[in-house]
Amino acid sequence: MPRTAQPLEEARRQGACAGFAASFRTRYSAVAAEPLPATHVDLILALRRQERERARGADRH
Repeated sequence: MPRTAQPLEEARRQGACAGFAASFRTRYSAVAAEPLPATHVDLILALRRQERERARGADRH
């Protein structure tokens, strides 16, 4: 892989993270305004994992 592809891949990764953060804020803004109990952290981690898996699936196709 040429060296120029590495910065592009990093930018793509950052874009995916920014996209997830924006969608999370939009979908869960009312919930995000409240302090989260520890049990809800597991839910957030599961949602992030789902988003990553979807992003990987989209990259493969």
